[in-house]
Amino acid sequence: MSEQLKSKFDFAREMPVASQTRYSHRYSICTLVTRPAEYEKMVDSFVRGGFSPDLCEYLFIDNSKGNKADAYEACNVFLGGAHGEYVILCHQDVVLLKDGIQKLDECIRELDRIDPAWAVLGNAGGEKLNRMAIHITHPDGELNTHRFPAKVQSLDGNFMVVKSSANLCVSHDLSGFHLYDIDLCQIARFIGRTCWVVDFNLLHKGPGNIDDGFYEVCARMEEKRRKFCAEGFVQTTCTVLSFSDSWLKRSRALYIRINRSKKTPSAAVQNKKMRETLGGWAYAFFWSLDKVSRPFQNLARSTKKRIARFKNRSTTTT
Repeated sequence: MSEQLKSKFDFAREMPVASQTRYSHRYSICTLVTRPAEYEKMVDSFVRGGFSPDLCEYLFIDNSKGNKADAYEACNVFLGGAHGEYVILCHQDVVLLKDGIQKLDECIRELDRIDPAWAVLGNAGGEKLNRMAIHITHPDGELNTHRFPAKVQSLDGNFMVVKSSANLCVSHDLSGFHLYDIDLCQIARFIGRTCWVVDFNLLHKGPGNIDDGFYEVCARMEEKRRKFCAEGFVQTTCTVLSFSDSWLKRSRALYIRINRSKKTPSAAVQNKKMRETLGGWAYAFFWSLDKVSRPFQNLARSTKKRIARFKNRSTTTT
């Protein structure tokens, strides 16, 4: 088949399913810079830690004389333009201590072994409510929860390593300099990837800046997630899906799928399974509800059509 296509369309190229992308560097070390002197110290520590220029590319966005990009824009620029197998997104105020490239390579090999689906790793994050996984040093001391690697819901943006092959990005409808790290992890988890805290200790000189902007982004991110959940149903061209926590909404979507699958003989097995999942009494409830509401739905559709025809006539007359 491919030879026939090639003879007719010599410009068409078959894409291998399991293609091996060749990266120009092992790591791309990406930083948003507002204080060049501090960035220089960061780069010096990375080079001393084995992240040499022949193995790594160092990329930065210069915000020292004004904001060329916020954190969300910068992340998408870095993730879309870096040529490393792994993209390190880190703050300018981090300094490597004893852990260097060999330790990070070991952490990656361990994750590749226990969870090939991993997409992002870091040195601090949240596992679940009121439970953290951290190994990081601040000017006032070292924090170490001694549980590594740990699968987490979120990571702290002081130091994150993103697997380039995961093809991640951050939201385009959020902005600012806060919670981009959380957004990145949420997107990774949504597409079936995982996030981990590993035992990679470094010095993070900054305590973090929780200001009005932080809480504004919190509110925008929560509102964004709530809008998706509030929709309740997703109408496709052939079925209805429900991702709601509401039993009523999920059951209604399942009832609709059951009725539509009756017209598909090949779906008989799935129809039976869906009926068992919904339950007989629930099916009877939605069937009764459907019978009661259908005349009103038909009346509403008929009224809309008549109004539309009336408007069209009025437009044509004028």
